[in-house]
Amino acid sequence: MPRGAHSVLVAGFFLEIFCRTCTCTPPPEAPERFSDEEVAEICLKLDTCLHRDFIYGFWGLELNECVSLPYPVQRFPPLPHHIGEPKPVLTTGMERWLRVFYDCVRQSEDCDGVTRCLDQAKQGPSQCLSKGIENARCEGSVVVGCSEEGDPFSVDCAEYGLTCGRTLMFLTEVETCVLAECPGASARECQGSVAPVCPFGDQRNLSLVDCARLDQACVDGPDGARCVGVGPCPESEPATCASSTRVACEDSEVGWVRYRCALDRTFRRCDRGRCVATGTECDIDEKPTCEGDSVRICQDGFVRTVPCAVTGRPRCEAGRCVP
Repeated sequence: MPRGAHSVLVAGFFLEIFCRTCTCTPPPEAPERFSDEEVAEICLKLDTCLHRDFIYGFWGLELNECVSLPYPVQRFPPLPHHIGEPKPVLTTGMERWLRVFYDCVRQSEDCDGVTRCLDQAKQGPSQCLSKGIENARCEGSVVVGCSEEGDPFSVDCAEYGLTCGRTLMFLTEVETCVLAECPGASARECQGSVAPVCPFGDQRNLSLVDCARLDQACVDGPDGARCVGVGPCPESEPATCASSTRVACEDSEVGWVRYRCALDRTFRRCDRGRCVATGTECDIDEKPTCEGDSVRICQDGFVRTVPCAVTGRPRCEAGRCVP
C-alpha cells in the first residue's frame, strides 16, 4: 500500500448511512478541486511554514509526495489534490475540515497566515499541552492541540457535521474529526455501492468505501457491509495491468479487485500491477531543488517550479524556501 481520503464526497445517500446511528448535520456542497498549481503552492507552504509537522508529524510526507500520492490510504490525512474527488474510493470525514484548512493556506501570503489557519475554532495557545497535531485531543466536539512549533490547533468537528473521535494514522491512535463512531454490524448496511466499514476492526470510527471503484459489489453480511468481487481468486497470483486498470487478488474470499487508476487525480497509469505516476519527466522520489528562487518539484511525474515568493520566504536554498 502506498504511503500516506465543507465535504468532499459525502452526498445525501452517504449521510443516510451514519445518520441512522448518530446525530449529524448535512455538510455544504462538495467543493471544487484545487488546481495543480494551487496544490503545489499549498504543499510548498506546508513544507515551508509547518515543516516539522509536515515531514515528521501529522502529514509525515516529503514535498513531492504531498503533490503526488494517490488516495485511498489511511496512513496520512487526505491531501490537497484528494479534495473534491467526484467518486472517491474512501471517505473518512477529514476531507471536510481539511478543505477549509487547505483553502486558508492557499490564500495566506506568509507563514504567519498559514499558522493562523490551524486554529479554526479560535481556542488560542492555552490548549497547547502536547506538541504535534497528531497529539491533539477531543474536548467535546472540538479537537484541540498545537503544532510542533507550539502554534495553536483547533477544529470544531460539529461545524462540519462530524464528531471528534479516534482513528489510526501511521499505526498510531489519534483524535480528530471523523464521520461517526463505528456502529454495530447490523447498522452497517450497504447503500448502493457504498459500504460503511470499521477499517480497523474495532469501534473507533466509520469510513465509507465505494465498492464500485474496485469493480466490486457491496454485500451485507453478519459482520456488516463489505466489498465483494468475482471470485474466489488465487492470492498467489501477482497483480497485473489491463490498460490503466490494476487487477489483483488481495483476499481469495473477497475476490478480484479491478482498480481503475485513470479515475484518480494522480497515479493514473498502471505498470507492473501498480498504479504509478502519470508523467515520466521526473521521479517523485527525487529531492526538490532550486531554480533561482523557485523550488523545482516533481508533481505526479511532471516537473513544476513554484516561486518561493508565495510562501513569504523569498529565497530558495537546498530545495527549500528561506527568509
